[in-house]
Amino acid sequence: MSFLRLKEEILDPAICTGCGICTFACPVSCIHLNEKNEPMLLGECNSCGLCIKLCPRVSFDCNFSSTNNNLKVNPFVGCYENIYFGRAAAQEIRNKGSGGGIVSAVLVSALQKGLVEGSLVVEMSKTITPFYVISRSKEQVIKTAQSKYIVAPLNQILKNLKSKRGQFVLVALPCQVHAIRKLQREGPEWVSKKIKYVIGLFCASSLRRNFLDYLFWSLGVKKQDAKELQFRHRRNSTTSSLLLLTRGGTRFFIDRKDYSFLFYLFPREACLYCTDHTNEFADISVGDMRPFPKDSPNYEAIEPLQSVIIVRTKKGVELLRNTDLILFDYDVNDLIASKLTNMIDKKICSRTRMQLQARKGLSVPIIKQNMLEDYTLRGYDKKICPSNAFKAIRYAYEIAWLEVLHLTTHKTFAAILSRIPLQILKAIVSRFLRYKTWGLLKKSD
Repeated sequence: MSFLRLKEEILDPAICTGCGICTFACPVSCIHLNEKNEPMLLGECNSCGLCIKLCPRVSFDCNFSSTNNNLKVNPFVGCYENIYFGRAAAQEIRNKGSGGGIVSAVLVSALQKGLVEGSLVVEMSKTITPFYVISRSKEQVIKTAQSKYIVAPLNQILKNLKSKRGQFVLVALPCQVHAIRKLQREGPEWVSKKIKYVIGLFCASSLRRNFLDYLFWSLGVKKQDAKELQFRHRRNSTTSSLLLLTRGGTRFFIDRKDYSFLFYLFPREACLYCTDHTNEFADISVGDMRPFPKDSPNYEAIEPLQSVIIVRTKKGVELLRNTDLILFDYDVNDLIASKLTNMIDKKICSRTRMQLQARKGLSVPIIKQNMLEDYTLRGYDKKICPSNAFKAIRYAYEIAWLEVLHLTTHKTFAAILSRIPLQILKAIVSRFLRYKTWGLLKKSD
């Protein structure tokens, strides 16, 4: 039975990303998603094998460069034509975005210039559940702006899309982009025709649903009293914050720098075995711009709340060319250095965790991509050493960290954490994270 294999290889080892492709692909509609976006069998499986064939976690070919000739290739960033940082030229759009408003600006331009009929974007429901919608106007795009950080499955929007007229642009996380690219290659032909462009978001991890339990407990808010949650509310021109609005009108704010460490405590388990931080298979990838490292040869002070843009394909070039943006060239090594912990965690530490998973006899994602070689950060006195990923000290760190993460899945432990003042918890986690690159980062020769 196909679903039984899916359960044994993907669901039981907890490497399901919740993309919903198996639900979409099932011809007899016997696969449904529960509230955690996990597939469940609610009918009789006809053993067609489509759920296994199209699941990006069963196998995914990362040899993207073979279909994109003449592109630059970087082991941490993937294939690309150019890398920029910048912001939307329109202040109205920038003010509503998570960072530089790049994604919203590109979507609005694509709609206004007739490149697409609509954009597939994520909206947050009244029950604080993300779901995909089709935005067909500037107003709708701006309404759905900002990062959601909780995975929205693709199954329902794909089913709705088949009967819609025209072509669309999809905004998605790396795991969702993997699912769409595999579906475009091996699934129904209309998917490739309908989804014309793919804009990918950088991702360190998405959050488990019990993060919301922790958040409500820590703020002293009952779940039923929560009216609205924004992860990247723009309080002013230099700060984005988490905003929780209650039905009684009370507003709680947590600055992003004070809650971003929680992504390491409450990640979806599948994210621990993902190797794609910069969304390598999108047409354009967009993420937060961090300040230049002080030891960068290109160091300069920059405006806060801007975005990194990686243009990867000719379609990406077309999207960017038709959008009014303020852009500056960005060196790939500055990008890697500014996001060093995320880059190392995704490209190297994930491999260590996969080895630990495999040694337990559990399945791991089949990723057709070679292990990285040691990499010297040009312009920096640093060398990244993937060759040390499988040494005892790295296994010890990851085992300890996985034990902590296992504890956070339990309601009681999450409740205990909620009683610890946020700044103290941040200090504890940050101290542990200092060793994330232990043995993997050295001075260059």
